[in-house]
Amino acid sequence: MSVLRRGALAVGAASAAVMLTGCGLVGVRVATGDGGPVRISAQTTQGPEPVIEETEGPSTEGMEQLSLSLGSSCPARVSLYAPEDWTGSTSGGSYYGMPVDAGIDAAGVSVYCTTSFGDSAAEGVDSSRSYQFSDRDTQIVVEKTSPAGEGYYWAYQAELGEEEPLYKGEPTTVMGVIAHYPVSGQLYQVNVTFSFASDDQQTREYAAASLSHLTVEGASIAAPAWDMGG
Repeated sequence: MSVLRRGALAVGAASAAVMLTGCGLVGVRVATGDGGPVRISAQTTQGPEPVIEETEGPSTEGMEQLSLSLGSSCPARVSLYAPEDWTGSTSGGSYYGMPVDAGIDAAGVSVYCTTSFGDSAAEGVDSSRSYQFSDRDTQIVVEKTSPAGEGYYWAYQAELGEEEPLYKGEPTTVMGVIAHYPVSGQLYQVNVTFSFASDDQQTREYAAASLSHLTVEGASIAAPAWDMGG
């Protein structure tokens, strides 16, 4: 093939690349071989898909799966496991569960949803991490951030300082997930939080199992390696 012919093909390929990428539909790679034809390959993404870790998680024996509807103001679908011997109720855009006949400082799980003010799911998670705790004595012992479907999440475990709102008057542990997820073009923030006395091993196991099987909008949350005490 003549140099002039190869040059014409290269110009045509470059023009096609500009047209395609300008539409924002595909990523285009253009290659020319010495003395060979111009090659164009179209890819549906600009890079590799994010790797989502799969995990079976701890056993959910003694727990029941809940599919929560948190009201018209928060259409995000949340599915989690809660202990069978706990009771719970939904009010507005939130859910709260706790042991039957438990007192005000008993273990519990809360789920609430609100509109996210981040420009993206990842940015929303970064903001949530910055404002989740206020007491300098609070120690985050486990955490993980990762994509989940079209959203992003932060899973964490912390030992609370005494000035935190969920502190129970004794050493207190929280285990939770904050997920930011788009639904119909709007970004929402879903918080799931277990709080319990640090020596409450049963609730620690419940929390680890529940959060390891949590889904938001059908996307599974790949939980970190929780600190199970002992």
